[in-house]
Amino acid sequence: MSTPDKKASQKIGFRLRNLLKLPKAHKWCIYEWFYSNIDKCSSAFFEEERSALKQKRQKIRLLQQRKVADVSQFKDLPDEIPLPLVIGTKVTARLRGVHDGLFTGQIDAVDTLNATYRVTFDRTGLGTHTIPDYEVLSNEPHETMPIAAFGQKQRPSRFFVTPPRLHYTPPLQSPITKSYSMPISIEFQRRYATIVLELEQLNKDLNKVLHKVQQYCYELAPDQGLQPADQPTDMRRRCEEEAQEIVRHANSSTGQPCVENENLTDLISRLTAILLQIKCLAEGGDLNSFEFKSLTDSLNDIKSTIDASNISCFQNNVEIHVAHIQSGLSQMGNLHAFAANNTNRD
Repeated sequence: MSTPDKKASQKIGFRLRNLLKLPKAHKWCIYEWFYSNIDKCSSAFFEEERSALKQKRQKIRLLQQRKVADVSQFKDLPDEIPLPLVIGTKVTARLRGVHDGLFTGQIDAVDTLNATYRVTFDRTGLGTHTIPDYEVLSNEPHETMPIAAFGQKQRPSRFFVTPPRLHYTPPLQSPITKSYSMPISIEFQRRYATIVLELEQLNKDLNKVLHKVQQYCYELAPDQGLQPADQPTDMRRRCEEEAQEIVRHANSSTGQPCVENENLTDLISRLTAILLQIKCLAEGGDLNSFEFKSLTDSLNDIKSTIDASNISCFQNNVEIHVAHIQSGLSQMGNLHAFAANNTNRD
């Protein structure tokens, strides 16, 4: 060994001795490398540990996807199960290949079929990659759910349990876009139908939670010295009164009523009220499904008074466009999906 290499080795050895003088470093070395003869590692031992780890990961995935009816087989798991990450979550992920290391990014898609996340990394040049779920760590406080809750047939609607979140499933998109007139496999049809049914149940569960939250707020209001008010209904009433005044003023601007049929003026007033409600929602900023529901109720009331021969015209020229506006107003997705029907009070 040449003199420079020898000096470098001595310098490294001196630093290592200083490190090992630290109690924690000394213990770490013991835990890492000291094994008795009976505990000697082997390839079989590591293979068994890897297999057990894979099984536990798969059990957690099944629980997260609610594909388990009996939780008695999951007693080896913790009492609290982490909920799957959702689109938009800030994460740190392990990237392999040319850029090997840990990098921060954001989840763009969730693939439950292959247990992966589609992550767009923050660093320029890294792009978007598919990462296994066991190599992705959330940078935000993670949410959990009691393992006992997964065994219930219906999703729990208690306030302290976070409602299950909706995930985007990329594998369903490919067959749809590529099939066109080609026959779709039975397996794909089965998976698609299962997801649609799960979405329907999810919407019902979310409606229950939203309704109970509203009831809870009404119960708290008197304790705080406040008078609970049905704000969406109040807003709708104000808009209807303002719309009637606008139509009345416009109709009699020349001294003679331009439209004499009361049914027509009432329809014009109601449609004007819809526009005023949309304006109030846009200016309010803090949108929620109950406010959207007041808009949907107004549409349904108008629809119920229209002749059956005009229903199609109303749907094509009013209802569809209002639905698009609702979607555009919402900054958190299509909240009007939960406002389209009356809240499930079962």
